[in-house]
Parts: sequence; structure tokens; C-alpha cells
Amino acid sequence: MSKTNKKHERTRAQESSSAIERMYITMRHLFIRGFYKPMGVSGETLREALLLLRPEIYGSIAEEKAELEGLLYVVDRLPQGIEECTFINLTSDEGYTNSHFKPIIPPKRRRNCYRIDDEQMNIEITRGRSEIYDILTHLTFLFVESHKISKRVLIDEEGSTIRDWQKLENAVNSTKKLTQKEREIAITHTANILGRTFNELTEAYPKFATSNQPERLLHIVYWLGKLAIEEVVNNIKRTITFSPVLRERIGHHIHGEIWADNIKSVMYKHGLLERPIHIISANMHSVMNSIFTKGTLKGNDAKKDIFEVFETLSNPENKAIRNKVEKSALQSGMIYVKDTSGTNIDVQIFDTDKIDFSKTDFEYIPSNKDQKAVIFVMDYAFGEQAYETLDEFLKPIKANGKKIHLNVRSISIMGKAGILEGGKGDVMIPSAHIFEGTADNYPFKNELSKNDLVDCGVDVYEGTMITVLGTSLQNKEILKFFKNSTWDVIGLEMEGAHYQKAIQAASKVRGSINEDVKVRYAYYASDNPLETGSTLASGGLGTSGVRPTYVITKKILEQIFNS
Repeated sequence: MSKTNKKHERTRAQESSSAIERMYITMRHLFIRGFYKPMGVSGETLREALLLLRPEIYGSIAEEKAELEGLLYVVDRLPQGIEECTFINLTSDEGYTNSHFKPIIPPKRRRNCYRIDDEQMNIEITRGRSEIYDILTHLTFLFVESHKISKRVLIDEEGSTIRDWQKLENAVNSTKKLTQKEREIAITHTANILGRTFNELTEAYPKFATSNQPERLLHIVYWLGKLAIEEVVNNIKRTITFSPVLRERIGHHIHGEIWADNIKSVMYKHGLLERPIHIISANMHSVMNSIFTKGTLKGNDAKKDIFEVFETLSNPENKAIRNKVEKSALQSGMIYVKDTSGTNIDVQIFDTDKIDFSKTDFEYIPSNKDQKAVIFVMDYAFGEQAYETLDEFLKPIKANGKKIHLNVRSISIMGKAGILEGGKGDVMIPSAHIFEGTADNYPFKNELSKNDLVDCGVDVYEGTMITVLGTSLQNKEILKFFKNSTWDVIGLEMEGAHYQKAIQAASKVRGSINEDVKVRYAYYASDNPLETGSTLASGGLGTSGVRPTYVITKKILEQIFNS
């Protein structure tokens, strides 16, 4: 690479890095202030930083044409109907569950949202600062896109609009179901408004549709444009507010403490608190399926390749077979704790004393009954929430007047991450986590190694991983810098450094758990943000995530049962 080229690339990476920093400082400032207008002076820094950054997930945000994949990614993570709201209020858990308001849960993010009236949407924040950053970044993208629409449709300052806009308005306000012909006419006008082709819009159309709103894409474009026109012509600005209770509670581990206390009381009730505990952060199916599928299968299913069966179990349509496996697990000592604390982290507790290992793919012969492992599986945390929940869980508990230190033998973290070399479905084994925006680094001895997964049928990479402040803020220049610099980063995710901070605090500083607790981290690639067309916005993993998920789970369980 020529010197000039290298210099230019580093400068772009540095620009991007300072844009991320500006965004975070600005978001914290606006949060403390309590409200801001995204398209006003107060939101200017966020908009400018996002346009300078041009993250991969938001595709053509800096161009004149509208971004469709990025828009789909964002609306899947925000409540349905948010595009119609002038006032967006971020709140803590303030009792709306007991009201007449019906919770709206976005398809790709577990959070409760409430439509208060025609103009206001409340979004409940119970997972810490990372969630606020996530939402504000998505909203900034949404509002930037909305102003692209208003620019294209407004003719003059009085609010006169082009013919395409009037036709879109008629289609959206029509009370009749659109015919194929009417839909195609509306798509033609909308494509012109967005600066995209008829073909691009026709392809994107069904991805936005829901059963009760088949014309949702038209609806979203119309309302984004309508509110942007209101801002430009009548100066009626959209406003984001943070409730006083949220501002008071954030950072105080309120939800994490309730979550941890509740789980420890369930474990105490079942006499499991003083047994050896192995914590696994994973999804709610891979551990359960890995242990109980074999003993549940009958007939032809039992003859199938186990990964084929796991693929079948992963398919939402096969509810009956999934229920069978779950029933078998519950009959063999699995305790399922549905979250009520607001963390949105459900838990499964497996008492190995109640599992018949002859019906599983594992061998487990502990020295005595008291030493039989308890496997504690917690659902994925979100960003900083990983520190809050694990930190609270690892603290000693008072029971019957005495202080009980948990006998935590191992902590295994399995998750999805973006990979910088390799592709979707490959596996990453980290040796350290670096925290983005700082030189904070968390090296550790990983009990899992590349050799453990060498014959698993996917590529395995070993090296440093970076814990980012938000996946929606990464661009190619920053990622190339991490990959090619001496940090030698192989992938990026959002929780690793936070988990490791909690583990080190509990084992090395506070002495709450054993100093030589075993640690395992492994991730499978959900996307490659350096490859155009392979970012998170290009869609999910489908079945390509099944093999790596179960390969990692199997290896973690084997190490637990053989330790």
C-alpha cells in the first residue's frame, strides 16, 4: 500500500473514531439535559457525526437516495407506528404494564413500548445505557432519512408538494384494500420520491409488510415525509424526552439486582445454591436441545443427523417437536425462570443430579452427589447490561443469617459477533477483549481453543476481539484499522469486555468467587461488516448459524462434564 493511501486510510479511521466519540458524548449530554429536538440545533452534532461516520448498517445514508436495507433494519428494532409520532419519550419501568396501554414489542428487540396517543410513543428502557445509545442512533438515522424525503417532495417554502407525494398520500389514506394495479402505481410514485427504482421497491415491499399492515412501506415513507414537512414548513419539531425516573435510575443496577436476587432465591428454594455452578450465557434452546434431544427422538427422527434435527428445532414452524424436548427437560430437573425484573433475560437452571445421562450424548460421572454440577443458562444480555447482571449475580447472598459465596466453577459466554476475516457462520475464539474508544483491554485464559473446534465443519479464527459501543456505529475504515493494526482484531461484539470486567472484579478483586474460575468465550459470525452485502442489515443467518451454535455448545458442555 502506498504511503499516501495508508495515510488517507488512517485519517478516515481517525475521523470515524472521533465521530463515534462525539456521538457518545453528545448522547450522554442530551440524556442529562432531559430532552432534545433531533432535527433542531440540539440534534445537529448527532446528525453530522452519523453522516460523517456513514456506518455500514445504514448503507447510503449520506447519499441523496433513500436507504432501504438500513430502514428495514431500524424499523424491526423500533415499535410499529413510531414514524407517526412527534414525541418520543424514553422512560424507565414506570408501571405501564398495569395500564390499559397495550405493549408494542419490536420484532428484533425485546423492549416494551406504549403508544400513548396519536402523537406520543413511550419506549421503556430497562437494559442500561447501551439501549439508549442503540435507540438514539436508530432514531437519528430515521430522521435524516425523513428529511431526504421532504427535500425531494417540497416545491416551495409554503409547503406545496410534487404530484408523486399527493398520489402517495391518496394511497395511504385510502380506506379500501389496494389492488395489485393500485399498489404498483403507488410504488412507482414512492420510488420516485425515494430516488430508487421500481424494482428495488417491489423487492423490499414484502419485507416491510405485516399481516395487519400489508402496505407498511408506503405508510412508513408517507409518515416520515409528512412529519419532516411539518418540521420544515411549520417548524413543528419532533422531540425526544427522557423521563426524570429514567435519568435518576440509569447506571444503578436496579433491574440487575432484582433479577439476580430473584434467581438466587429460586436456587436456594431448590437447594442448589451451595453446589458447583457453571454459568453459560447463551440462547434459550442450545443447551436444552444438546442435552435432551437424543432421549426425546423416536422413529425416523432418531436416525437423522443430529445437526439436521437441530435445524428442524430451530425452525419456528416446528413447535410440536420443540415442546417435546422442553417437556422432557422440565421432567428431568430443568427449572425455567421467566424474567419479571425488566432485564429481559430469562434463565434455565439444570440440576445434573436429575438428568439420566445414558439418554444423552454426554458422559458425566462426578465423585459424589454434592459435587454434581448445576448448569445456569442466562439469555443474552445487551451491551453494558452484561456487566450489571453478571456483577450482581456473582455477589454473595445472605440466607438463614449466613453469607453464602456461590461456588462458581466456570463461566462460558457464547454469542453472535461480526467477523473481520471469514464469513457468516464461522467461529471466533477470543484471547482478549479490547473496549472500543479506550485502550482498556481484558486478556484472559480461554479454556476453549481453536484445536477444540478443528473438526466442526466451519472455519475457526483465534485472536483479539473488540467490544464496541454499538454495532450500528461501525464503518469499514475503523474495522480495517482494527484488523490491520497491531491489535490484530478478528471480530467485534457488544458484551465481552463487560462480562470480563464483572468476572475479574468478582474473582480477582472482591473475592466473591473462586480466583481460578474457568472462563470460556466463543462467538459465531452473524455478519462480516467488511464485506458489502454481508452486514447485519442484509438479513439474518438462517440455518447457517445452527451448526456453529451447537458445535460451541457441545464443546462447552463436554468441558463442564469432564472437569
